Amino acid sequence: MRRLAWMLALLPLVLTGCATSALWGNRDFREPRKPPELALFQSADTTRVLVLYDETSDTSERISRRAYWLRLGEKTKRNPHRPFFVPVEQSQGLLPLVIFESATTNSPWPTKLCAVASTNDIAFTLFSEGRSLATYRLPVYQDSAGRSKRILLTPLAVAADATIVGSCIFLWWWSEGNLNDVH
Repeated sequence: MRRLAWMLALLPLVLTGCATSALWGNRDFREPRKPPELALFQSADTTRVLVLYDETSDTSERISRRAYWLRLGEKTKRNPHRPFFVPVEQSQGLLPLVIFESATTNSPWPTKLCAVASTNDIAFTLFSEGRSLATYRLPVYQDSAGRSKRILLTPLAVAADATIVGSCIFLWWWSEGNLNDVH
């Protein structure tokens, strides 16, 4: 009976999982905020577009303003990963692009480069003279800083797991009355 009581007492510890799996189970993804506050700027040489958007994390409420360069004519990636981010201040002095909410607008299309934001807020389509050039998705990626943090915390998590397992074995051994046999 005493053994059953200890097993029931230890059941919540065993069922909650181990510290190591809890540490590595969280992936810390970065993704565009809803709405992303998208802004696009054309470079002076007209071959690149600076993309600015608000980013958030699945583990934090903090919002970061991000910027990266997009080369026009470059093949679009189906699932873009972390681009090379640049300072947001690089947008100063650049020509801002008009961004429409939908492609069916009553406004006249600009003869220059413009964009249409997608309805799901994670992509946009560039247009030139009313003709679609390409659709680009905003990046969703795993944060590498989160991985470094997990690597550094792994020895502590393994030590916590070993302590929990050792405690369970000790309590089971003690409940069997084996502690009294030690001389």
